[in-house]
Amino acid sequence: NGLPTLVPDVGTPYGFYKPQKNVLMPRLGLAYRPTDDWVIRVGYGIYYNVHQLNNYTILNLNPPKSGTSTFTQTGTNGRINPGQTVLTYASPFGVVNPTSATGINALNPDNNQPYVNQWSLDVQRRLPFDTVMSVGYVGNKGTHIDNTVELNDPAPALSSATPRDVNARRPIRFFVDGLNGPQRPLNRLRWLTSDANSWYHSLQVGAQKRFTAGLQMNFAYTYSKALGEGYGRNEGAGAIQNSYQDPRNRAAEKTRYGFDIRHNVVVSFLYEIPVPGAFDSGFARHIFGGWQTNGILVLRSGFPFTVVQNGTINTQGGHVRPDRLSSGELDNPTINKWFDPDAFRVVTCQRDDLADRCHYGNAGQGILEGPGFKNFDFSLLKNIPIREGVRVQFRAEIFNLFNTPQFGLPNSTLNAASNFLPSLGGTQFPTQAGIARGAGAITSIVAPMRQIQFGLKFLF
Repeated sequence: NGLPTLVPDVGTPYGFYKPQKNVLMPRLGLAYRPTDDWVIRVGYGIYYNVHQLNNYTILNLNPPKSGTSTFTQTGTNGRINPGQTVLTYASPFGVVNPTSATGINALNPDNNQPYVNQWSLDVQRRLPFDTVMSVGYVGNKGTHIDNTVELNDPAPALSSATPRDVNARRPIRFFVDGLNGPQRPLNRLRWLTSDANSWYHSLQVGAQKRFTAGLQMNFAYTYSKALGEGYGRNEGAGAIQNSYQDPRNRAAEKTRYGFDIRHNVVVSFLYEIPVPGAFDSGFARHIFGGWQTNGILVLRSGFPFTVVQNGTINTQGGHVRPDRLSSGELDNPTINKWFDPDAFRVVTCQRDDLADRCHYGNAGQGILEGPGFKNFDFSLLKNIPIREGVRVQFRAEIFNLFNTPQFGLPNSTLNAASNFLPSLGGTQFPTQAGIARGAGAITSIVAPMRQIQFGLKFLF
């Protein structure tokens, strides 16, 4: 049971996993200019990453290093109880029960380092008015991504089933802690591996107008899709669970990443306002000259989220998802009802008369999308020259100019009540009582409302 250490010890490895010696990271780039107005670029590369070491350092929680001690407050009203046994430095935690239930964390020492194959194709075209337009495809494939799978999770079972205790239904109930050691109940068996994958594909369209005649503009549009089945799925602003609902069915956990934005548009401009000819001299130039406007427009679709429910299927795995009876999307969603909760049916193992619902829910991860994002920032600048290389600049900046609310994701947790009633909407599907108590409602914003600020700078 030796732990990896920097100090040589018999039977103790020098690392958590075997070092990989075939790490090659080639790069390939090609640019071709068939005419003066066309350029074609292609690229390919392999990029390696390191393992998430926090997944490996939890090995120090394995038996025989794991144990539990119970501390009970014996004092009253904050006073010290003189009869309480004083803990000593020699044994500050008292006696640890060596036969208590525990979990085991295991990893494959042959785990490969995660890496990404990335490729791109870009075609550029020169247009009039000092403008360049580009259309490209960018994709990548992640391989050997770190992943965690629970190997000792019991399958769903009715509360009336025998045995009722969740731990008694685990595939592996006990283990022997070391040679001739005590027999201990086994709770979770966490398997750390690097066999997950990710996929990303995108169409990227852009246009850039160089700064001429006082104007510069940029346009960028991305249509993309990011999918994954390992760690990192919950990164970003989306509501994606990083755990598996059913450890035995990893294919059901392939989902959109939390940062996956299907459509994203960004438009920016800088414009130096010309001085009218009648005011292009003398004192009038100081008043009407030196003005500049800037703006950034961002339009993007919403982040994905997962509809979940309270755990009522008598397992101790990850999150629990309901059954999906219809799409759940609404033609005209509102902040009070962003998706249709009646499109989902709670799964449960709490009632024998609903035994047909005692299973993992069939709703997938990231199947719905939250509100989009619409924002326009605007600024007005006035440059007042003092002498060569010295000027005063006044700035008026307005963030979220049109005061557009940027709503967060809706409440996506169904109330898994034991009392099931027909929907008030008259649908044929039975739903849970009290469904209107928050499921589908939006109660937050992710960006501030309009903000105005002024500034004065002395530049030299």
